[in-house]
Amino acid sequence: MHQKTRKKYYNKCNPYETASLDSDEVLDIDNYKIDGKLVEVRGRNWAEEIAQKISWSDTPQVIYFTGYPGSGKTTELKRVERILEDKNDANLLPVYINALDFLPMLEELDEVDIFSVIIYNVISTVSKYQGKDDIFEKGNYFDRFWQWANETEVTFKNIELGNDNSKMILEMKDNPSFRNKIKHFISNNPSKFKNEVIQELDRLNQSVKNYEIAGHRKDGIVVIFDSLEHNRGIGSQSSDVANAIQKLFANRANLLLPIDVIYTLPPYLYTRQIKDILFLPVVRVVNRDNTPCKEGIEVMRELLYERIPKKDLETIMGSEDAIEKIIRYSGGYPRDLLKLMQDCIVIRDYPISDDDLEQIFQELENEYRDNISTDDEDILREIYETKELNFNDYEHMDIAQKLFGIHVILRYRNGDRWFSLNPPTKRVLGITDD
Repeated sequence: MHQKTRKKYYNKCNPYETASLDSDEVLDIDNYKIDGKLVEVRGRNWAEEIAQKISWSDTPQVIYFTGYPGSGKTTELKRVERILEDKNDANLLPVYINALDFLPMLEELDEVDIFSVIIYNVISTVSKYQGKDDIFEKGNYFDRFWQWANETEVTFKNIELGNDNSKMILEMKDNPSFRNKIKHFISNNPSKFKNEVIQELDRLNQSVKNYEIAGHRKDGIVVIFDSLEHNRGIGSQSSDVANAIQKLFANRANLLLPIDVIYTLPPYLYTRQIKDILFLPVVRVVNRDNTPCKEGIEVMRELLYERIPKKDLETIMGSEDAIEKIIRYSGGYPRDLLKLMQDCIVIRDYPISDDDLEQIFQELENEYRDNISTDDEDILREIYETKELNFNDYEHMDIAQKLFGIHVILRYRNGDRWFSLNPPTKRVLGITDD
């Protein structure tokens, strides 16, 4: 196989890149059929369920959605976005936000961070939708906020943001000192801040409803706030960051706005008594009794075919058995499958040998081994045996934060939900499914 072709396939298998919905690399997992029959290898159609919760409700909703990084959350949220903006469905104007662009992911977050980013992006999206050249026109929300801050707090008087006061949002991400000053100021005036946010979002929502394009009007705004699952501290700060985001999302009523909002949350919050979190499972390539799931394996094989044509994939791997081996070793976690596939592509000689495949498996195993302590082993074995999580105290919640963060615990669903360990972790613990 020519090196240029190998390089193309290597990049198509990038586990950290989300392809466009219109790309031929995207597989609609929840609508996949075998012999004309729908197979639910993730338990349900997640995009349709999320969209339905919003489109069927008469009042603004706060939706929580979680899953592992690289499991397909962003792809499903893009499907939600497409459904909700369709005039035959919810007929809403979507505002998609990538938290990585606006928030410091290693620090504690609160309502000020969330609401400030939401209103910034809603103003920007609505202005573009309505064809305004000056997105943040004079007298906008941020001009009024900055005037209030300058009149109230002396420490802001010498801070210059230029002609665009909306830049305070980006400044809050990149300038910790400035961010702390803003948050300290708002903490002394929390009700006024929140009321101003609600009033402005209500005004923008009505503006969208009243704006007509070619005889058509939208029914309102929906915000999709993605990538918040990346919020985690380092070292001694990890517990503080986790507790802050738990506090932020524990009371859903505090986050109610006059528009619908979907938030992605870290998976470990599932163990912290936060209700009604929709958890995107990995693909069920194994059944609860640890036997292989043929339907899930076929879906993951098709996921690979979307990136590498069948003939070339078989040239690389040598056989269907070798393809199935890497699928089963991924545990149904798409990111690990694509990482494994990239490792196979860079092997010098095709088809890949059994020794080379074992070496690739060993390298992934070592990545997980480096993050699993002996203190974790009894808990992991219990999860494997019971297929359940029993993290009921704060000590276990911190452990859950760590184990979900390194993706050793996988969540599956086929009717009921259950948990298991990824195959590399099983090898670390000496567990075999046979």
